[in-house]
Amino acid sequence: MELFRGRTYVEQPDANNRSGASFIRQNFDRNTITFSLESFGLGRTKKDLFKDNKMMLNVQQLERTTDSLHSRLFTERKLLVRQLNPYYSFLRLDTTGQVAMQKVANWKVPTRRLGVVNGLITQQAANRARNVHSYLGTSADRLSNMTKETANFRIEIYRKFTQSAAILLMFVIGAPLGAIIKKGGLGVPILISIVFFIVYYVISIMGEKYGREVIMPVGLGMWMATVILLPVGLYFLYQARHDSGILDIDWQRFRPTWLRWPLRGYKRTV
Repeated sequence: MELFRGRTYVEQPDANNRSGASFIRQNFDRNTITFSLESFGLGRTKKDLFKDNKMMLNVQQLERTTDSLHSRLFTERKLLVRQLNPYYSFLRLDTTGQVAMQKVANWKVPTRRLGVVNGLITQQAANRARNVHSYLGTSADRLSNMTKETANFRIEIYRKFTQSAAILLMFVIGAPLGAIIKKGGLGVPILISIVFFIVYYVISIMGEKYGREVIMPVGLGMWMATVILLPVGLYFLYQARHDSGILDIDWQRFRPTWLRWPLRGYKRTV
């Protein structure tokens, strides 16, 4: 810190007489004071703490991570069928499809080969069914979370392009408004631009959420706001190029006649 044209006051205690002290006053034209920040413990944060965060990765790193997650998800889905085999004692067959139902429709097992159905067998079958249901529920949650994580990385890839496109889109919408709107000064174009920005923000948040929840493709969800508002911006640009005042509306014409005269500040004469 640099100080100019001032005074410093220093109190120096006496070594022999602690109660006594000398007082020094100094005038200066320029004084530089250096502060030590060692006590604050300032230092760079370790890169290992955030280097794997998706927001810190570039496009190539995000694509590699996305490919790895896709491969892992594909492998997990293939292993799920094999891991169900230990839960079946005899034959694992999905009878929910029509082809499988036609295949087993004419199967007949001799009665002598079937054991007597008792409470123990019924209990074992119920336990196996509950185990399969629990395993499938856990696996479905794990695969769903992995799918959402993959979608998050894909969203971050598209975000690096959609945010840049949003700047151009807002310029295409906002710039022609000043030429189209003839009345209202600067406030009306800014107000309408804010409305379009809010619409863009809402649509983009909805698209990002739909993509994360795998309701729609991630690319479509991230570009949905741009695709919807880009024709509006091009239309405004076309109208401004031809000096059109499509938003220059005289709202006084739409007000009823009986409502006009009380608002003018005088009594209506008959």
